[in-house]
Amino acid sequence: MEPCFERLSGKAFPSYQVDRCFLDALLGKINHAMPSHTPKIVIALVTIGYFVFAAAVLVGMFLVRESMVPELSTSQSQLDWNQWRAEAAQQDGSHGPVQRAVPKSPEAPLLVLLRDYFPACVVGLLVPLSALYAVIAWMACGVLRQSKNSPSPSGSGPG
Repeated sequence: MEPCFERLSGKAFPSYQVDRCFLDALLGKINHAMPSHTPKIVIALVTIGYFVFAAAVLVGMFLVRESMVPELSTSQSQLDWNQWRAEAAQQDGSHGPVQRAVPKSPEAPLLVLLRDYFPACVVGLLVPLSALYAVIAWMACGVLRQSKNSPSPSGSGPG
């Protein structure tokens, strides 16, 4: 079976050779100077950093919840919410550009969110922050690996 030929830069290359070159480059076989592993100390530091970061987010969320739920549960806060709902009901669009919809909840939305849906708030905050941390850590490891392998300006060795 003859290989298919493709025209690249005016020369004919068998497609299996082009694919093989692409796969070799993808797997990192062309650049042997770059190590294929990250040092264990870097992995340990990134992991410890993540756990410290996640703990700080969790502690912050719990502190906000502990301070806000009692404050929003007071009778004054409930009166303020009921007053706002009454004002929203009066704004029917005849005196302003927008007609407001009256909130159906008898309690303030922030109170319901922090009291009843707190686990969803924590997960909804930790998932994207964890993804962001992972991307930043991955890029930082790549920069560190690249700077360790690049020659110094004098050309005498690693920078």
